Amino acid sequence: METKEKIQKLDSVIETSKMTEEELTLWWTLRQPHPAFKIAYKKGNDFEILPELILERKDEIWGFEIIPGVILAKKTGPDKNVKTTSWNEVKIFAENCIFNGKKGSLPSFQTLQDCWTDKLVYEIQSMDMYLCNNDVDAETKSANDRNYVGIIWCQEEYNGNNAYYFDIEDNYTEIAEKDCCYLHDRLAIAFE
Repeated sequence: METKEKIQKLDSVIETSKMTEEELTLWWTLRQPHPAFKIAYKKGNDFEILPELILERKDEIWGFEIIPGVILAKKTGPDKNVKTTSWNEVKIFAENCIFNGKKGSLPSFQTLQDCWTDKLVYEIQSMDMYLCNNDVDAETKSANDRNYVGIIWCQEEYNGNNAYYFDIEDNYTEIAEKDCCYLHDRLAIAFE
């Protein structure tokens, strides 16, 4: 069958199923055989970022690099590094982390906004599925769950009691009380 015929058949299937461009992009992204991002391994406070999944080091997998210099935790909520996901605790954790001699910090909301796309969100969802499919304890919520991907505390303070956080799925910045903890908080560390 020629390429032109294949494309016509695929167009027919897409039209019949009423699949949107976003759904088609997600379908394609979720079927990629390799991870969209580099894997972040953590030993103590030191990170190592590698382009492949090493299952022998499964217990060291902390997350993955979503944009250069920014690592996203493999799942939402607190982990063995933080008791709660309050801004202060997450900030202290990030500042104690090291990658290639650089100290960590919370990411800047401007850095996140400057590079955020729907494709990036789909790739995060794909990476979550990829890790889970390889028996890594990663995010498993349904893609239909409104806060599936999570929110990230940002380094910028709004005032003494409030700070910014970035909604990964909807690509916008909000202000929240620093001592608030949400079920869909997702740790992120920047090494910028």
